[in-house]
Amino acid sequence: MSIESSGLGSCTVSAEIEYNGARALVTALHCVGDNAYVDAPSLSARLPVIERFDAYDLALLQPLESIRLPSYPVAAFPASGVEACKVGTLVKNDCGPVVGPGEVDGTVVMMIDICSVPGDSGSAITWNGTLVGVEGGDVSYAPGFDENLPCNSVEQSRMNPLYSLGLPEAVIGSAP
Repeated sequence: MSIESSGLGSCTVSAEIEYNGARALVTALHCVGDNAYVDAPSLSARLPVIERFDAYDLALLQPLESIRLPSYPVAAFPASGVEACKVGTLVKNDCGPVVGPGEVDGTVVMMIDICSVPGDSGSAITWNGTLVGVEGGDVSYAPGFDENLPCNSVEQSRMNPLYSLGLPEAVIGSAP
């Protein structure tokens, strides 16, 4: 599902979790900024932002009762070499290997060899049936990363692998 936030463009919401005993939709924090709500044009609705995790580029949104997205248990980020997947609104479904930790703007991130395109930020990153993070963006501007790393999609071959900051302990620890 595509969301839009005032002055920030469009992003993705593709999963829900249980957080503190209630359903919550997950997306990237840079997709909501300081706004109290995001617009979901396909639903003609506004979704309230219920939690922000600045250090993880993660935001939780309150779903409408009528919204049902895939629901996942949450887990810590997997080890390098395993395959993780994403579900986006532009690059629909894509999987690729976790290529290891790196650093973006002083923050340790996990890189996954999956294409990242504008509008897919906030996509659910899953592994072994669990939600392990949300798409934060590509690594093209990050020092120490090869901007020509391959993508799984030939038509996106000039794009860069995505990165995710994983999930905060407050989210993992709130799971049933």
